[in-house]
This record gives sequence, C-alpha cells and structure tokens, in this order.
Amino acid sequence: MGEIDAMKSLDDSLSSLEKDAQRRVLSWAWSKFVGADSGEAAPNIQGVKSSGKKVGKKKVPNKGAAPASGKKTVISMDKSLNLNPSGKTSAEDFVAAKKPSNVQEKCVVACFYLRDMMSVAQVNVSGVYTFFKHVGWPLPTDLKNALQKAGSSGWLDTADSENILITSTGENLVEHKLPKSKD
Repeated sequence: MGEIDAMKSLDDSLSSLEKDAQRRVLSWAWSKFVGADSGEAAPNIQGVKSSGKKVGKKKVPNKGAAPASGKKTVISMDKSLNLNPSGKTSAEDFVAAKKPSNVQEKCVVACFYLRDMMSVAQVNVSGVYTFFKHVGWPLPTDLKNALQKAGSSGWLDTADSENILITSTGENLVEHKLPKSKD
C-alpha cells in the first residue's frame, strides 16, 4: 500500500467516527508511530476534519480564556485542596520521586497527583495552579497553554479545562517513565 492509499484509507476510516473518537484514534496513532518520546510535539488535531480542513464551530465563550481586551486571565488558588494529607504521599514527596524535567511533564504530574492521590473528581486549571504554587514550581506564562501542549504530546485531554483528563500515555509517563533513567 502506498502513501496516498494509506491516507485515503485513514480518511475513510476516520470519516465514519465522531469527532471525539477521531481525536482518540489520531492521538493513539501519533503515540504509536511517532511517539511522545520523539521530542516532536503532536499536531493540534482539535477542530480539524480528516480532510485537513478546519471544521466550522459556533463561537462559544471559553471559560478561563484571556479577555478580548488583551488582559490575562487570573487563576485563583483552590483553597479546598490539602496537598499535604496525613496518611498519603504529600505533593512535595511525589514531585521529589517523579522529578519531572519540563513544564509539560510537571503539568501531567500535577494532574496525576490530583486525580490519583487526592481523588479529585474533576481536575481543572485552578487545581494545577494550586499544585504548582504549593510545590514551589515557577508558573509558566500561560498555564492553560502549557496544559494544552501536554495534551498535544498525547499525555492529557484538555478539551474541557474544567475536567482535564489523563490519557493512558500520560499515565505511563508518570507511572513508568518518571523519573527518567540516566542512560
């Protein structure tokens, strides 16, 4: 099968799926054939048809997005989070064990900790912000964008900033690849 035939087959296969399923398949394919460890960021596949044309969307207000005036959105601390719980691993100890080396890895570690160690039902930008502040990490200029970049790497699903999900690739990063071994 040639490259053009493969593209036609992919287009035929993806066209029959709903948009969310298309994203999952493309994210899986990217991870399998290019890999999150390649250093190459996954393309932003949200809102793109399999034909490569932009899908028209209704203009929907985006919670947490910068206002049109150019002012940045202020993210608030989630004061309900106890990141030093008794009987559980503290956020500081978890970070020390995982040793994430860049801001995207830190975003995934924060989301993983909140979901798996703290049992937060819906991880959001405020929770990640609170985690960064609590462990003393410098904040990225645009935290929401940093989370989306971690999503582009296949580690997070950031389609809903009020319910950030960790993909199986993100789980594998935290559970099996961090801390990075020295080769």
